[in-house]
Amino acid sequence: MNKFEKDLERGQLYELKLLEHIKFVDFERPLGNFKEYDILIKKKNNKTITYEVKADRLIYNTDNICIEYQCFNKPSGISTSTAKYWAIFEVKNDKKYRLYRIPTKKIREYIKNNYYLRDVKGGDFGASRMYLFDKHFFDEYIIYDNITEK
Repeated sequence: MNKFEKDLERGQLYELKLLEHIKFVDFERPLGNFKEYDILIKKKNNKTITYEVKADRLIYNTDNICIEYQCFNKPSGISTSTAKYWAIFEVKNDKKYRLYRIPTKKIREYIKNNYYLRDVKGGDFGASRMYLFDKHFFDEYIIYDNITEK
């Protein structure tokens, strides 16, 4: 299994982990390379909500959340997402994580108003462009946290 396949498998596991933290009747995951969203949640009364799901181990070590907007010089991430929410898992280890549920419109508003720390290159081969935010900027959107010892 190559790195892309491992990352994809890990991402799909976190899509299912999101379901542990939200109410839903059913869900669907689009097949193939689908940039608009990762998972569609079906609620009561036939309402649907879409999520972009990210799991990142670097957040815990760097205290920064990266929001991708371009990859290989093509729009991606926040530029192509139609998801209503971004579910971002700050992963400490396999059992400890913090989950942020951030409205996409808020992320776009923060980018438009230059609330990010800086624009950086990263990802595989440095092919991605991302907005780097201090993770504490999103503290109000934390819906689950078993990292913080209480």
